[in-house]
Amino acid sequence: MNRRGLSFTEVLVALIVIVVGVLPMISVFLSTGDSIRQTFPYYQAIFLAELAAEESRLGASEDPHYVDRFTQESYCRLRTTVLRGNHPYLAVVEDSATPFGRMQKGKDAALGPGLGAIYPLVEPLGLFVAPEFGTAPDSGLEEIRFKTRFDWLDKRKRPMEFLFPTNVVSWHALDRVETVAPAATGGTGKLASFNTLMALGQSAKALVDAVKVKVAALDPATQTGGAYSRAVALLSQATLNEAVAAELLGILQDMHPAVQDLAAGVSRDQLPVPKDKRRLAVTLLGKTLQGLNDCLAGSIGKSGQAGAAPSLPIGVYLGAHRRVVRCAKMDLLTRPWPNSGSLATMLRDVAAFYQDRMPNPWHAFSIEERDLSDLNASYPLVAAARKVRFIREHFSQAAFQILLCDSEDKP
Repeated sequence: MNRRGLSFTEVLVALIVIVVGVLPMISVFLSTGDSIRQTFPYYQAIFLAELAAEESRLGASEDPHYVDRFTQESYCRLRTTVLRGNHPYLAVVEDSATPFGRMQKGKDAALGPGLGAIYPLVEPLGLFVAPEFGTAPDSGLEEIRFKTRFDWLDKRKRPMEFLFPTNVVSWHALDRVETVAPAATGGTGKLASFNTLMALGQSAKALVDAVKVKVAALDPATQTGGAYSRAVALLSQATLNEAVAAELLGILQDMHPAVQDLAAGVSRDQLPVPKDKRRLAVTLLGKTLQGLNDCLAGSIGKSGQAGAAPSLPIGVYLGAHRRVVRCAKMDLLTRPWPNSGSLATMLRDVAAFYQDRMPNPWHAFSIEERDLSDLNASYPLVAAARKVRFIREHFSQAAFQILLCDSEDKP
C-alpha cells in the first residue's frame, strides 16, 4: 500500500481555498450581527409604539377628558425618556408588587435597570406624543390622531426615529338633544304653541309608557340567577331609563318656546280650544316633567344597585358609575337638590375606587369632581337643563293661563 503525506503546495492551496471561501462568510456574520445590533432600538420602538397605541385607544375610550389631559399638560410638548415611568404611556409595564391586580406608579415595575436585559435596549429611546385634530372624511365629525414618535442615536451616532400614528375615539359634547319633531298641527300664535305642546306631550307619554313596559319585563332577570346576570339586567334597565330621559330632555327643550309663550298670557279668542283638551295639555306637560324625573331616578337607582354588588368584573362597575354620574348631573341641573354635596362625595369615592386600578377612569371622575363646583360653566347641556327648569318653575303659571283663558274671574 502506497502512503504519502500532503505536499506543501497542496496544503497551501487548501488554505487559500479555505480563506477565500470562509472569510467572506465570517464577514457576512459579523455585518449581520452589527445590523441586528443597529436595529435593536427600532424593534423596541415598534413594540413600545404598539403599547402606546393600545394605551391611547384605551384611554380615549375610558376617559372623555383624555385628550384634554395631553393638550393641557406637558406630555405633548416635550420629548420624554421612556425610562422610569416618566410618560403615562409607560408609567407601569409590569404588575410586580403587592397588592397584585393593581398597577401602581412608583411601586410596580417601570422601564428601568431592574428589568435586566431589556434595559440597554430601550435606554436610548426618547418619546414624543402629540394629538392632531382633523375631520373624518366619512362622518364629518372631529377626528383625533395621536402621533407617537420614538427617536434615538444609532451606533454610528446618527439620529433615527420611528413614527406611529393612531386614530382614537373622539368624544363630542352635545349642547342639545335632537328629537324627531311631531308633524305640525296648524294654527298661529297661541294656538300654534298649544298644538305644539299637545303633540310633544303625546310623544313623551308614548315614550314613558313604552319604557315602563320594557323595564318591567326585565324585573324577573334582576331577581334570579347569579350576581353578574342580575347586575347586567339592572344595567339594562338603567340604560333604557337613561335613553328615554334623554329623549324627554329633547322634548322639553322643544316645549320651552310654547310654554314660555303660553305662560306669558292667553285670552279667550287666542285659544278657542275645548276645556277637556286644555286639561289634557296641562296633564301631558306635567307627566313629561314627571317622566323625566322618574327616568333619571330609575337610571340612578338601577345603576346604583348594580354597582353595589360585590365581586363583579370592573367593566360592570365602570358602566354603573358612569351612568349614575351622567344622570345625577342632569337631575341636579333640572331640579333643585336638597344637598348637592352628596354628588361631590360620591364622585370622590368613585375616583378613589379606580385609583391604582384603572388610571383613565380615575382621571375622568377626578375631573368630574373638579368641574362639579361650577357645573353651569362646564356642563355642555346646561342650556337644555335651564329650559327644563324654566318649564318646571313656570308650570303653574302656564297651566293657569291654559285652563282659565275663558274664565270671567281670570285677572
